[in-house]
Amino acid sequence: MRLLSILGLIFCASQMCLGLAGEPATYPRISDLVGGFAFSLLTEFTDGARLSPDGRLVAYTLQNLRTIKGGSEAPFQVGGTPEYADSSGVWLSDIRSGTAQSLTRMSGSDISWFPVWSPEGNLGFYRANSGTGRIWLWDRRVRRLRQLSSASLPLNADQLLWTRDGHSVIAELNPLSNHFRRLTSTSRLRRGSVYVYTSPERQTAQSGYAGIVAGTLTFDIGVIDTRTGHVRRIVKSTTGYLCCVSHSGRYVLLIKLLGSLPTSPDTILSKIVVIRISDGDEVLEEGAIPLATQADIHAAWAPRDDTFAYTSSLFPTSKGATPERFAACTMVSVANRRRVVSRNPGAVSFENDAPVWSPDGRYVLLSQQDAIYAVSRSGQVRQLAQGHAPRTLLEILTRASDGLAWSIKGDDSVYLHTVNQQNMDEGIARIRLMGGTVSQIYEAPAHLSNSNLEGIIFDASRDGSVVSLIKQDAEHEPEVFVGRRGFEHLVQVTDRNPSLDRVDFGSVKLISWLGRDRTLLRGSLLLPREASRTHRVPLVVWQYPGDFGSRYVHAFGLLSDDAVELHILTTHGYAVFFPDFPLTIPMSAPNFFAVIEPGIDAAFRTGVIDPQRVGLMGWSFGGYSTMALIEQTRLFKAAVAVSGISDELSIYSSMWPNGVAYHLASTEFLNGGTPWNALDRYTANSPIYGVEHIATPLLLIHGAQDYDVPLSQSEAMFVSLRRLGKSAKFVVYYNEGHTNAGFSFADQVDYWTHVVNWFDSHLKP
Repeated sequence: MRLLSILGLIFCASQMCLGLAGEPATYPRISDLVGGFAFSLLTEFTDGARLSPDGRLVAYTLQNLRTIKGGSEAPFQVGGTPEYADSSGVWLSDIRSGTAQSLTRMSGSDISWFPVWSPEGNLGFYRANSGTGRIWLWDRRVRRLRQLSSASLPLNADQLLWTRDGHSVIAELNPLSNHFRRLTSTSRLRRGSVYVYTSPERQTAQSGYAGIVAGTLTFDIGVIDTRTGHVRRIVKSTTGYLCCVSHSGRYVLLIKLLGSLPTSPDTILSKIVVIRISDGDEVLEEGAIPLATQADIHAAWAPRDDTFAYTSSLFPTSKGATPERFAACTMVSVANRRRVVSRNPGAVSFENDAPVWSPDGRYVLLSQQDAIYAVSRSGQVRQLAQGHAPRTLLEILTRASDGLAWSIKGDDSVYLHTVNQQNMDEGIARIRLMGGTVSQIYEAPAHLSNSNLEGIIFDASRDGSVVSLIKQDAEHEPEVFVGRRGFEHLVQVTDRNPSLDRVDFGSVKLISWLGRDRTLLRGSLLLPREASRTHRVPLVVWQYPGDFGSRYVHAFGLLSDDAVELHILTTHGYAVFFPDFPLTIPMSAPNFFAVIEPGIDAAFRTGVIDPQRVGLMGWSFGGYSTMALIEQTRLFKAAVAVSGISDELSIYSSMWPNGVAYHLASTEFLNGGTPWNALDRYTANSPIYGVEHIATPLLLIHGAQDYDVPLSQSEAMFVSLRRLGKSAKFVVYYNEGHTNAGFSFADQVDYWTHVVNWFDSHLKP
């Protein structure tokens, strides 16, 4: 295994190595553990790890968790730098030599993220070293950094595209007339101390995701010459996001947001616009397409001509369009305006499936319902392959550079991401385009997915012979691996936190049970090293309604990139159980315990859990369910609710300063209506109205700068518990937001000190 020696030096210099060897048989200090998880591998929003065209270098983004400033969790920071990129830096690893280097200083005042290789092997990325995000270039030939231009990034920049000749980048740029603002600012209001809101609101989108889109800033589309730094703004003041450049290099796709449907205010209307790069002309439009979120539409260019394919969600549409149209795959030729809609067989819907072109451009490949379909240029659909139990076919592997299905020259095969449903092992399968034969070429007890476990992080060199992916398991953090076509000899090229190599994170079990409706459910049980039938350990149940804990059995610490959380508990002698938690709609919170109780009983049957020492913990929606669950049972001897909702009525009517009622649509969905036509359900689903039934000591934790769940939700629960004289503690972090993953290092340590001390005081003799 090749280690990042530079990272090791940083750790030693920073005195972050865990001093476990010389300590007595006690648990490690929380500050040592949190400090040991100093570098996080950013995968969400940053494209994970990208291979250079020749397969020699791999670029990725690391985040220094020790220098995160914390603070407000508005989705984007002032200066065009997103919250998730705080204290991040772009790194390069040389696959042959095993050496690594950071391209920037990776400090609070100098951050970089989102690396993208040019066809020539130069690296473009975002950087903010003076408070403002701009585009930078690492010139591989001279091994030097330079800023491409003074043009700044908008607050929602999330795409960086190269022209096919490698001489220009196409990017979202901040309009010259714009000043940086937070997404949740009151910028649309008049100056002064009095804010005036009106109803009906002239802006069409005022709730949920459509409301967020209404509050975002516009951006320009700029073409920057990498040789001169000259900027051509080919589109000005638009909304939405850049998608992809045609393989001919003539066009770029823009997903443009138009507002919301009059009959469905939380549904975004969008259209696809084809823009000619040479002069910025809009040569073709395709729309209007309804979406639930901006990410619900996917498009891709064919490799050999200027034809693009797209799919989107199935939603009610405006007059003149049928819902079936948006569940199909649509192909549009720019040259002759020919439009072909797939003729889907039976009940097959391509809703929200990303289209992937075959390398020869003859087919669009889509994955749906454990099957792979090929759509011909005429719209004919045929099933190419079907998964066979216990393996499920998940998605087609693509190269990041062109979005085409990964294949080897001279081979008629493409490759798929798979999961074995029996043990949740993930792997790679090969499928032949002629005949559809599927063969498994790699499988391991690991996750190959991103931080949300929703898609594989994969890339391949130009000739397809070298591949990269990010792999993790329950005991090992996500790291970058590279290998050859067969995946037999994957080599780890990053070791970002070497001080953790000596920490024993225990083991994991996948357990199963029958739910109350006789449905097979499962869960992931993380066990400390000392757990045995002769030494039963206390248990903390981590849960989240609607999520399935069995999916995370091979994720590091059961929570992927945020896994520092649960491993702090296992290294302090606690087992952690993450059960499947199916959620019915409309929601019935009073039945939550009946849903997860059989799973907890299954954990007891392992024989290593002390059933008299059980705690409960959850964050966000899991914080809400924590409060609801302790009203239904006295099984839990201690509970921790983080950033949770306590009152469905008040959260329904909460509003951001810019007028967006963020929770309106989701609360109506969960409760099956509005408060005036489903009041009984709202109150039954609100823990605040059953607080008198709580006997479990409850620790409430909340960030005062939480834009997702207002601090008042935890305040209401604490005040009510205190009024009744019940055991409770309320910890408020006045400079922090919704998730502790974005807390400053000091607040991370304090947070986990409170959590561990709370469970220790109630679950340990």
